[in-house]
Amino acid sequence: MKIILESLEGLVILFFLSTYACREILLNSDGGDIPYDDCGGLDGNQVAVVKLTGCETDEICEIIMGKSLTLTINWKTIQNGIKALRSSLVLSLCNGFSMNVAIKPDNACDYLKCPIAKNSEIAYTGTFTVPEKFLPGSGRIMWHGFEKSETDSLLCVDFRVNILAPTEK
Repeated sequence: MKIILESLEGLVILFFLSTYACREILLNSDGGDIPYDDCGGLDGNQVAVVKLTGCETDEICEIIMGKSLTLTINWKTIQNGIKALRSSLVLSLCNGFSMNVAIKPDNACDYLKCPIAKNSEIAYTGTFTVPEKFLPGSGRIMWHGFEKSETDSLLCVDFRVNILAPTEK
């Protein structure tokens, strides 16, 4: 009987904790968040909010070749003393074709207060243009935020997109 009660207490506590976590995610979200896959990094497993201009309602974002877009990623860092926040962006198709895409600014510390302290909320914003010389179709965007080297990412997010030719939309 004691084991059953302890197990039941554990389940009740787990239920309340998971309900609280989901509530916090929903309350701190203002809609338009893009579902993403965490692809690693030192701050991996931190809840991030990912937004891309023009993707306020679609689960799979439609992006148009030649258009300039703004990517916003918010997360809480567990790192201390981040002196630079650089990024890289890769646009890829399901057939394996991929392209590095320039994203500005080169260093988000141009507008963020750096060094960034541990447990700080980071609000990254970068702009990029969807390449005109790309193939339309189903693809993905992968973004890495890093201090010195992309191989030592702070955060990596990966999300689905549909790439459209300018005349398709």
